[in-house]
Amino acid sequence: MAQLERSRPTRQVTRRVGNKTVQTTIGGVTQEEKEELLLSFVSNRAQALNMGDIGGQLSTNMRAIRKLVADNGVTLGDREVRKLAVDATTGGVALDTVQTKIVNLAKAKFAALSPYLDQGLSVNDVAQQYINEKAKILELNPNQININDNDITQAISGQNLESLFDFRKRLRGNPLFQYTEQAREDASSYVNDILQKFGLV
Repeated sequence: MAQLERSRPTRQVTRRVGNKTVQTTIGGVTQEEKEELLLSFVSNRAQALNMGDIGGQLSTNMRAIRKLVADNGVTLGDREVRKLAVDATTGGVALDTVQTKIVNLAKAKFAALSPYLDQGLSVNDVAQQYINEKAKILELNPNQININDNDITQAISGQNLESLFDFRKRLRGNPLFQYTEQAREDASSYVNDILQKFGLV
């Protein structure tokens, strides 16, 4: 692992987003990659001791739990995720029980989504319509927007879902909207209306 970290050092990159300067860190080894290396070691060790593919099952359970966490917008620490994965692998708790726990955490965080979660949908399933609307209105890549985005969280939090009408209206007040093609067209149309009213066009 140390060799991999040395071969991929982190570095800071500065870029412009609208009228703001944003600094991001790129490179480095992700937490998922570190865990994959560790799980690979565990799997090889378990097979050497004739313990079967316990490492492979542990890896599968960990990925499943991480996906449940991400899809439902809840926060679990790495240690808790690993513990739940170990428990699910060794029979200490069923994976269905882990899913129920995560869904209940999501219900507590997103009260308005309880009926949808009871029907088997995830927070991400419901949020997708807002993600697509934000991407369309602000001309962004939808793959770069998730349920932890401030606009999306605001739309799906609270006792009621924000209507798409109100959501679209709120996004038009986002500073990024002024840089979109739609904003330029709206501004041009407004100017033409004014000129027409004064008989100048």
